[in-house]
Amino acid sequence: LYAFNLRQMCNSFLGKVVVSASPTLNDDFAALAIVGQNNLAFCRNGYDSWIFLNGEEEEMNCWEDVVNYNGLFFAVSKGGTIAVCDAGEGCFPPRVSIIQTTTPFGFAGDIHYAVFSAGDMLLLIRVLDQDFSDHAGEESDLVYRTVGFEVFKMNWGLLTWQRVETLGERVLFVGGNSSLSFCASDFVGCSADCIYFTDDYSESNDDDACGKHDLGVFRLRDKSIEPLPCFNQNSCSRLRWPLPIWVSPNPC
Repeated sequence: LYAFNLRQMCNSFLGKVVVSASPTLNDDFAALAIVGQNNLAFCRNGYDSWIFLNGEEEEMNCWEDVVNYNGLFFAVSKGGTIAVCDAGEGCFPPRVSIIQTTTPFGFAGDIHYAVFSAGDMLLLIRVLDQDFSDHAGEESDLVYRTVGFEVFKMNWGLLTWQRVETLGERVLFVGGNSSLSFCASDFVGCSADCIYFTDDYSESNDDDACGKHDLGVFRLRDKSIEPLPCFNQNSCSRLRWPLPIWVSPNPC
């Protein structure tokens, strides 16, 4: 028997939950969740319980991320398979289509993020490497640090993931909550063709216990990583701050 705190329960059993609309603005909202790694669960406001959507043929998919776009839920597995959930009004149970995709590059990476950017469905592959914390005069702790990203775009005509070499004027934000995409010129201080990332994967990095969080800015043009300009690593180091997240204001 094991005793789990709330965060451990969340990390172990609930991968992610995405809603179709803001509950404060729309009573008819639905939600799709990744439960464990191999299960997708659906619920709509007013339901008494969640509905598991996986059939026997989908049990082996390891779901990595889920997003909502144009009224549909899209879940992506570690191998690039896509589950499309149509939860339109009157659909009970929701219609789920499994799309087996191909890629000429393979997916060698540690974390996968899905995000729609300028109408395109993107898959971001986050690559990690082992590093040692920088406790002065203390025994070093082994942690993981981000060393790069790979970006792919779904070609719906060929059902294949194609490598993206540049985001153009777009900028992406990834981390523990939903991934975001914006036009960099719309926000002062944002750099185009970049991925802003926060630490969302390692228990050893929780609460800054190992000296520093894994966060920064990845530039696609030269594959370099820079510190976040708004996060002074030296002043915040070893203060045991919780993991940072991106906040997207919803004016209402």
